[in-house]
Amino acid sequence: MKRMKVNKSALVAHIVLICFVLFCTLPTLLLVTSSLSDNDSVFRNGYSFWPKEWSLEAYRYMATQGQTIFRAYGISILTTFIGTISGLMLTAMLGYTLSRNELPGRKIINFLVFFTSSFRLAPGSIPAETEARCREDRRLRKSSYHSNLS
Repeated sequence: MKRMKVNKSALVAHIVLICFVLFCTLPTLLLVTSSLSDNDSVFRNGYSFWPKEWSLEAYRYMATQGQTIFRAYGISILTTFIGTISGLMLTAMLGYTLSRNELPGRKIINFLVFFTSSFRLAPGSIPAETEARCREDRRLRKSSYHSNLS
């Protein structure tokens, strides 16, 4: 019987890719299963890959409130479109202006643009007050959960 030779680098690459696939698919699976579970059950027991109580209430809500949901998506898409176009226009105008050598104060403006863009907040950063509210909500949920156990 001929023994198979194992390529260690291919094995490591496969393990890394399997982990990457799991990191990408498991949150989506959790989202789908939580949408199929009862809202009160999720609040009491937390998220799980196998819901304790099944419910289609989220999909019923989407079916009955479709117009509100589509309006919210429309506002989001319009805001994104207007923000992207205005950001592109302002960036292009600033870039053209800063490319002109005869602009007085060009080096100072260039430094200010570079300096401020180096310290901007990352997308998705949570402001401190929102984080404090989340912490307070978590504390209240814990206290109400423990009082329900008694």
